[in-house]
Amino acid sequence: MDNQEFQQHVLKWMERMEERQHAYEERMDARLTSFEERVDARLGSLEERVDKRLGSLEQAVSWIRGKLEGRAEWTATLRANIAIGISIIVGIGSLLINLWRR
Repeated sequence: MDNQEFQQHVLKWMERMEERQHAYEERMDARLTSFEERVDARLGSLEERVDKRLGSLEQAVSWIRGKLEGRAEWTATLRANIAIGISIIVGIGSLLINLWRR
């Protein structure tokens, strides 16, 4: 094999290697695209589930907040009624003491 034949042989080998590399890159691109699509689909599904659960959690928190606010209002009303009752009792007690002293 002379020098020219050897160079042609090397050039053909390099061309085949480039073709293989190109085919490999195309397969990898196709796989990556497929993988990205699957990841996007799963992320979309995950986001939907998270949104649902957050919605449920927000409803539960709102319900608890409403109950706590209602209880706070009830407690404030009870305290006000107790204060009024005590004022009435103290007033009646003072009146009775004043009447008893006369």
